[in-house]
Amino acid sequence: VPAFYALKDTRTPAIISLISVLANILMCFQLRDNFGFAGLALAASLAGVVNFVLLTYLLRKRIRIIEDGPVLKALLRIVAATVLTGAVVWLSREFVIEPYIADKAHHIFELILLGGIAIVAFVASCFLLGVEELSQITKKLKGRFGRT
Repeated sequence: VPAFYALKDTRTPAIISLISVLANILMCFQLRDNFGFAGLALAASLAGVVNFVLLTYLLRKRIRIIEDGPVLKALLRIVAATVLTGAVVWLSREFVIEPYIADKAHHIFELILLGGIAIVAFVASCFLLGVEELSQITKKLKGRFGRT
């Protein structure tokens, strides 16, 4: 969106945002019946993807990005790491955590545990897939906390 603003175009992001909101509303109605509250979250995520794809397509069309191969490769690796993380979290919940946590009083523990599993799975997936941004983040964190 800031790139469009820099091009003095505020109309395109507004139109795409409206399309994304409409897509979110439609998907909420479609996914709610089959997936309950998870369907609402999925609808919001998919609407975000619609927003990203449309804005990216229109921006690339407008400014003719030539050297975007490395960016697309990094994006694919991060998407793959995200899918792997989702699979690990789902499998952990279904087959490891859910059988042992049956009462609602322990759901906060389940949430914290799954959050930790997600962080570890995402970092490990990024490492295994060679996501360069992981090493950049690691260097920044080491520099911020005084380790060399």
